[in-house]
Amino acid sequence: MPPPAAFFERLEASAWGAFIHDRAWALTTVELVHAGAVSLLIGTIMIVDLRLVGVAAVRRPFTDLARQVLPVTWAAFVTAVAAGALLFVSRASAYAASPAFWIKMALIVVAGINMAAFEFVTVRGVGKWDLDPVPPAAARFAGLVSIACWVLVIFCGRVIGFIGQGD
Repeated sequence: MPPPAAFFERLEASAWGAFIHDRAWALTTVELVHAGAVSLLIGTIMIVDLRLVGVAAVRRPFTDLARQVLPVTWAAFVTAVAAGALLFVSRASAYAASPAFWIKMALIVVAGINMAAFEFVTVRGVGKWDLDPVPPAAARFAGLVSIACWVLVIFCGRVIGFIGQGD
């Protein structure tokens, strides 16, 4: 359950919230940074996930692919979170009242839990399947869950932008 409405109102009234909300150029800039970072984030995640599912880059060792792609993924994630936080403070009350926002946040948490389970359990055996065109079922499952989560995150993000955002 979201914190009290007064907290969200204070966020909106903060210097950052007011600055972004009151200046179209600032809001547009933050939205562009967020959209660009999310695009890069999702794109790089999909490269890894499609390898896990066994439909792309199947001739490439998973570990090489992940080593090259994941640093970009993390940089994009940090940028998306920072820009997303700025967007949130500019309209905290509206976002807090949006079920799509909370579903999006929950899906990001599920994606994180999926990634942690993959990193701490599934990837430990990567030496056995690193070169296999089709990884084991646990790796494929992690890839499919990740793809589903991130597609739904994008959907919810678009819904947030169109529903309940009138001034």
